[in-house]
Amino acid sequence: MIEIKDFLSERLNKHYHNILENTEFPWYYCRDITNSPTHFNSYPIDYRQHGFHHTCFKDYTSQSVVVPHFLHLVEMIKDKLPENELGCDWELYRLRCGFNIPLSPVNKKYDYLDYNQPHVDHDNNIITGKTFTCLYYVNETDGDTVIFNEKIKPYQKSWPAKFTINKRIEPTRNKLLIFDGDHFHASSSPKKYESRLVITFNFHDRIYQVP
Repeated sequence: MIEIKDFLSERLNKHYHNILENTEFPWYYCRDITNSPTHFNSYPIDYRQHGFHHTCFKDYTSQSVVVPHFLHLVEMIKDKLPENELGCDWELYRLRCGFNIPLSPVNKKYDYLDYNQPHVDHDNNIITGKTFTCLYYVNETDGDTVIFNEKIKPYQKSWPAKFTINKRIEPTRNKLLIFDGDHFHASSSPKKYESRLVITFNFHDRIYQVP
């Protein structure tokens, strides 16, 4: 796990902040950013948390006209990744801009839940090699990223019913977090601030054949 504080210059951080807060940026409403699980004994099945996202790059392919805004940042992050054991460059699989908002009023009864659904960012039936998840925290906010001890294995059919926390990462503005993409992890909704802006980058050791 790698944490890099003050990853970008103040000017570049402000640049990306302005992109995401621009009124022309295409945010998409998501009724349930958590995809509330039915197979986790530790999670209520009716928990729903709304928010916004823009997945502008997916399945190794551009999905949006906003992608060029982030290509320089992609290369800067690649420079911080360990060397690919396959001897080739890391492949960008997905780039997702996330806009989390405070807990929905319908979830007030679940105020004790201080993180959203544990998950991994890839299909372990397809992606079987080395992966990295990279989070760039754009704005001043709260809502930790929670990294769990549990990891997903290739072709594993069932996920853990319960999770144990390895580390909590504060979403400090202008911080880059890099961790093994096989680790289950979870976002959190802000409580002190009105928004939590995070850009997620998923890298794979090769291009896999995605159906």
